[in-house]
Amino acid sequence: MGTTVRRVALVAIVGALAVTAGCTDVIGQDGATATPVGTDAPTATDAAATPTEAVTAATATGTTETMRTATEPTETVRTPTATATSTAPSFPDEHVGRLRAAGNVTVRTTTDRTVEDGDPTATQTQSRDVRIDFESGRVYSQFEPILGGGRDRYRNESGATFTRFGPGNFLGPERSTPLDPVALVNVTAPDADALERHGTGTVDGVNGTVYTVDSIDAFGDGYGDLDPENVSAFDLTFVVDDGYVSYQRVNVTLATEFGTVSYSSRRRFVDVGSTTVPEPDWLSRARPGGAGPNPDDLETETYEATGEDGQVELDVTAPNADFGEYAAVGPVVSENPMFRNDFLNRYRVGEIARYYFRPDTIESVTIRVRYDDDAVDDANESTLRLVVRNATTQTLEPVDSTVDTANDTVSATLTSEAALDEYQGRTFLALRWPQYVSGLRERFGGTDSSPNSLARPEREIGGV
Repeated sequence: MGTTVRRVALVAIVGALAVTAGCTDVIGQDGATATPVGTDAPTATDAAATPTEAVTAATATGTTETMRTATEPTETVRTPTATATSTAPSFPDEHVGRLRAAGNVTVRTTTDRTVEDGDPTATQTQSRDVRIDFESGRVYSQFEPILGGGRDRYRNESGATFTRFGPGNFLGPERSTPLDPVALVNVTAPDADALERHGTGTVDGVNGTVYTVDSIDAFGDGYGDLDPENVSAFDLTFVVDDGYVSYQRVNVTLATEFGTVSYSSRRRFVDVGSTTVPEPDWLSRARPGGAGPNPDDLETETYEATGEDGQVELDVTAPNADFGEYAAVGPVVSENPMFRNDFLNRYRVGEIARYYFRPDTIESVTIRVRYDDDAVDDANESTLRLVVRNATTQTLEPVDSTVDTANDTVSATLTSEAALDEYQGRTFLALRWPQYVSGLRERFGGTDSSPNSLARPEREIGGV
């Protein structure tokens, strides 16, 4: 087993894990993008999406876990000049060429994801800064995702890409996703006649000629991986200066099985002609034979979240290299009132949370709930169990649990492929199990030793 890295979970979202995970133009992830209009097709799968700006810290309602909530772009487009024009805009064809002619550029992208799944509404932010030197071919990318750990990548003059993720994990060119300078500056635009010109104006503090698209239908083949039937709102804005896009913003609202999800992605092209790309100080450790760990070695990372009733943790064991990928990992404190009713609160210890991990790449996970020792009699402490709702029987049922009375934790470890698939994204809580079963019998009737035989209203036991 490798080292154990402790990390506070960045996730603070209720109900959504990887909605439209492949749509980089929308969520700004460190991955592929659609081929834009009027540019050469990118040869690498890595491309920027859309946005970067100031964010402020906020605390989610009903939980002590801190989230980063983005400042909403509230400034409206100002149009002091005429809006009507019969000339098709040329920036979709000229954007990449203008930036390459300038020699270098910095691309800053920030994406906010907001999920409305009852109460509360949670917003999270991810960001990416990319410095590109077209003349030398060097690129340096710094990516902080919504979920999971950050990642830095560097492309040298010969085109080899090196990766650093976490405090001391590295990948060489044979395992790193290549960085393509052209793909990183591409913009996705519809046909020129679908762009509405608003003249010279200001959008979110950026001046230039403003163009907008107010319907996803303007993109004949769709926008990224979005299904137009699920999109309830869409608007795309370009601010053009000196023939290239200096600012791009896209706002999308779509319906998912987890609730209504909104993305606001803002992308700035700055320091055109004055960007430098120095060699990172960690490069020697990422080269073959460097000091980095073997990517195939197993490592365990611990993700944490804290609510009013204590701390919950998720241990994830996986190959070292998998922690460098874009991942949605960590516990999320659940504020679902159906789990927090008075009846369950009599028997519950510790916090309630959903646990997210990637079952296709990991060896095992351990779900752990910390509880207050004073809340449990010594005689009952060993009978604590983690429970999860059975969607078929609509009852809470225990999973194989381990109680650590010295450290006041109750935990469950999942290792089989079936268990990992079944319990990914599920809500777990710790109960004084025998007392809970007795309480059910007293309240709803029944004599069978199995609580599954007890009829009780769904609203009384909650849902996952």
